[in-house]
Amino acid sequence: MVERVVLHVGTMKSGTSYLQHVLGTGVLESVGGFYAGGCFKAQAKAVDRLPRWTDDRRPKVWHQLAQRVQRRDGVAFLSHEFLSFAPEERVGRIVESFGGAPVEVLLTVRDQRAAIPAQWQTYVRNRGTDSWDDYVRRLETMRGGPRRRSQRVYAIRNFRRAQDVPTIIGRWRSHPGVTSLGVVLVPPAGSPPQLLWQRFCEAARIDAPEPPDGGTRQNPSLGYASCDVFRRLNPSLRDLSRVEHERARRVALQALLPLRAEEGRPELDQQGAELARRLNRRIRRAVTADGVRLVGSPDELRVDDEVSGPDSIPPPDPAQVQSALEAAWAGCVPGVAPPVGGVDNVVAELGRRLAARFGP
Repeated sequence: MVERVVLHVGTMKSGTSYLQHVLGTGVLESVGGFYAGGCFKAQAKAVDRLPRWTDDRRPKVWHQLAQRVQRRDGVAFLSHEFLSFAPEERVGRIVESFGGAPVEVLLTVRDQRAAIPAQWQTYVRNRGTDSWDDYVRRLETMRGGPRRRSQRVYAIRNFRRAQDVPTIIGRWRSHPGVTSLGVVLVPPAGSPPQLLWQRFCEAARIDAPEPPDGGTRQNPSLGYASCDVFRRLNPSLRDLSRVEHERARRVALQALLPLRAEEGRPELDQQGAELARRLNRRIRRAVTADGVRLVGSPDELRVDDEVSGPDSIPPPDPAQVQSALEAAWAGCVPGVAPPVGGVDNVVAELGRRLAARFGP
């Protein structure tokens, strides 16, 4: 019978892909744990069915996974950032699906100065069209309390769902079947990736086995210019289904990711840095509250240092945008010369060709 269940529920852009990669290598077996389903794909398939969960109809895939977990000895680990989206009533059904086994919840959390640009990229990869500047300006309209009309904007809704740490903590802490809730702070930039793994294991109360590959980077991000090209393509792909858009996205990403080392990164201006500080302050109150086990220093969520940054957000380097667009064209339309004209003309034609290639 399972000893306890450790649910790693996100947040997004907080090293989850790296942790899931390490968990999937089987390192837990040496310390009395196991990765439920044996791989991330099995867990993703189960979590994908959770939105369809109703009082009288439980998703079969999740139910089968939970049943297998109950029958195994040791400490079970499940990790998927989409679990952080679960509303309160679904949190209860998830916890109860393990048949009364103790459930411990872990949340990985990142300094918002890094989380905001990372979340913009996720937004762009999922059909978002706002420029980096427009995205940050939209987020500045967020306020606590009841949702305002502006909160219905996709960029804001997407960000709050993924990064609203106090709300996520509140949902999972409220269920009596959750025996503990731990928060793992993502180490500052420049730290070895193994440090996040070590913190994760400390929060899960297991010895930290050495990752077999030393901890490689997973889910690499695009450079600023490439991400800007991608968001310009999205209007042309709006009529594709989720699966069709994913196929088009995969081809474009394959062409753009090699440019990452050559491109700049999106940075916050002074207003954006103040937004990050305000969000960090709110998160710090939540993760240092009674009943939350924190691994990492609250100082890593920076709130007291002087706000710095340019007066306004600079656009991506035009030469890098041009190079990214040329790479995207060559990767998506090989052997065909791009049309004559400026960036907007080439983007429009590339988007049209991708929509025709992957659409119905």
